[in-house]
Amino acid sequence: MFEHSIRDAREAVTTALADLRADASRTTGQGLIDHLTYLNTLRRQIEHDTLHTIARLNTEGEFERRAARPAAAIADLLRAAPAHARRLVRTATAVFTTSLTGEALEPKLPATATALAGYEIDQAHAEVIDRALNTSAAHRIGVERWTGVEAQLADWARTYPPDQLAHLAHALIDRLDADGPQPGEEIGRASCRERV
Repeated sequence: MFEHSIRDAREAVTTALADLRADASRTTGQGLIDHLTYLNTLRRQIEHDTLHTIARLNTEGEFERRAARPAAAIADLLRAAPAHARRLVRTATAVFTTSLTGEALEPKLPATATALAGYEIDQAHAEVIDRALNTSAAHRIGVERWTGVEAQLADWARTYPPDQLAHLAHALIDRLDADGPQPGEEIGRASCRERV
């Protein structure tokens, strides 16, 4: 019964989108501009739902039951580049955090999760924030500052495109990590680079 219900809902969405496309083809001027901004909001809803579905598939053990790594499975299912699939899985995990029993937990990136759920930011913004906060410099600024930085980046994501957000994130974290890495930390990083 549930499968029938979701199939009907998908068909209704597909039909509604076809009707919307037909109506939009007759729209001009400001109406067309309004349509573009609506489509952007719709895209954000789909991105949000995609991340949520990926998180559920991962948390509920669907990939494990199929003996598949999450990123490889996503790359295959969505015909996505492996790097993009890895970013999707990582972002989904950061935004939709659950316990081993499947209980919803506070997201690792709460302000980002809120902005994403409100369709105010793109998935690309969430990826930038996740990447910026997973750097060595971000881990050195302390938990309280880290939380404040995450909130600030989520707020900036509502205004700036992802590439500009990445520059702002880098500058903010570098400013807060004024002392930089400890002497041994830099040597360790250099030797890792030499091995690669």
